[in-house]
Amino acid sequence: MLVWSLVFYGWGEAAHLWLLLVSIAVNFGCGKALERTGSRWLLAAGVVFNLSLLGAFKYAGFFAEAVNGITALAVQPPPLALPLAISFFTFQQIAYLCDARAGNESGGSLLEYAAFVSFFPQLIAGPIVHHKDLIPQLRDGPDRRRFGEDVAVGTTLFAIGLFKKAVIADGIAVHADEVFSQAANGATLTAAQAWTGAIAYHFQIYFDFSAYSDMASGAARLFGIILPLNFNAPYRSTSIIEFWRRWHITLSHFLRDYLYIPLGGSRRGPPRWFASLMITMLLGGLWHGAGWNFLVWGGLHGGYLVINHLWRHLTPDFRRRGHEGFACRALAWLVTSVAVIVAWVFFRAEDLTTAAAMLEAMSTAEGLTGGWDALWAGLSASSLSASLAALWAGILLLPTGQQLLRDYRPALGMAAVRPHPIRWRPTAGWAFAVAILFLTAVTVTNSSEAFVYFRF
Repeated sequence: MLVWSLVFYGWGEAAHLWLLLVSIAVNFGCGKALERTGSRWLLAAGVVFNLSLLGAFKYAGFFAEAVNGITALAVQPPPLALPLAISFFTFQQIAYLCDARAGNESGGSLLEYAAFVSFFPQLIAGPIVHHKDLIPQLRDGPDRRRFGEDVAVGTTLFAIGLFKKAVIADGIAVHADEVFSQAANGATLTAAQAWTGAIAYHFQIYFDFSAYSDMASGAARLFGIILPLNFNAPYRSTSIIEFWRRWHITLSHFLRDYLYIPLGGSRRGPPRWFASLMITMLLGGLWHGAGWNFLVWGGLHGGYLVINHLWRHLTPDFRRRGHEGFACRALAWLVTSVAVIVAWVFFRAEDLTTAAAMLEAMSTAEGLTGGWDALWAGLSASSLSASLAALWAGILLLPTGQQLLRDYRPALGMAAVRPHPIRWRPTAGWAFAVAILFLTAVTVTNSSEAFVYFRF
C-alpha cells in the first residue's frame, strides 16, 4: 500500500515526492519522542516544522504581497510551486503529534505510519484521518469474509462519486466559470446572470467535493478500509452551525479540537468565545488558499457563526415553544443557503475585485432593492433554471451515497447520517443501475477539470 500510494502521489506530483517523504520521516521521529517525553517544547518544534513547510510553499507569496502593500519594501517570495495535498498531510501530521503528546499511543512502525500518511484514497483532498482510525485497519488488513461486500460497497460509492464529478460538477462548472470570467474581465452583469453564476458554483463545489468524498471512501473500501464521514448533505442545513457540522467534517473537527478549544472555546465568556470563533474561521479560510478572498470567506463564516450563536443565546426558548414549524425551517434553510452562496462568491473569485463585481451585480436595483420581478424574469429565462431547480430538489430529496449504503457502514461516524427510505442492496437491479452510472460518467468524461480541493 505504501509503495503504490507513493507511486500515485509521484504520478501527479513527482517534483515534491521528496517533501512528502521528509515530512513523514521528521514527524514520525518527533511523534515517537513525544510518546517518551511528553515535552511541550518538542511538540511546539514539531508544529513549527510543519507550519514552516506550509508557510514556505503555500503562503510565502501572500505574505510578501501583504508586506509590500503596507511598507516600502520590495520583498520577493521564493519561486516555490505549491505541492499537491500539502495542506492535508500537514494537518494530519500535526494532529498525530498532538495526540502523541497527549498519550494516545500511535502503535505504528515507520512503515505503518508512512502508509497512514500517504494512503492514496484520502491523501490528496481528505478526509483528514487520525492515526488511531487508520493504522489499526492497515495493520489488520481486510476481513476476507466480507471481501464481496467491500468490493460491492466500494464500487458503488466510487461510481456514484464519479457520476457526480464527471456529469454534474464538471457540467455545471462551465456555466459558473463563464460568469466569473466575465466579472473578472470587467463585463457588466445583470443580477440574473450574477445570481445564476453564483448558484451554479454553489452546486459545482457541492457535487465536486461530495464526489471526491464518495470516491475516496469507495476506493478505500475496495481495500477493506473504512474512512471517516466527511460530507453529510450540508445544503440541507437550516443554520450555519449545522452547515459546519456537515461540510468537510474532518476539517471542522480538526479546527475545533486543535485551534478553537485551545483558544478558549465557549468556556470563558462571550467576548473570548466569539474571538475564538473568528480566529478559527479566519485561519480556516486561509488554510484553503493563500489569498485575501479566502480570508474574507473565512471571516464571513466566522461572522455568520457569531450571529447564529447570538441568536440561539438570545432566544433559548424559541424551539421549546414550538416555533420551528415547516415555514420557520424553510425560512431558516433559505437564509442559510443565501448566506453560503454569498460567501462562495469570495471563495470562487480569483481576487477581491472580481468578488466585488459579482456582489455588486447581485445587489443591483434589478435584484435586491425592489426589482424582484425583473430578477425573477431573468432567472426564469435562463436555460439553467430547470437544471438548477432539479439539482436543488435532488439535494433535498434524494439520498446521499452514505444514506444509500447506510446499512453497510460506508464510513466511520455514521450515527450522524439520517436513514433514508431508498436503500442500496446487493442485488442485480442495483448492480445494473450502478453500472449505468459508471458507464455514463466514463462516456461523458472529456475534460481535465481537477477537483476543487486539489488546489489546497
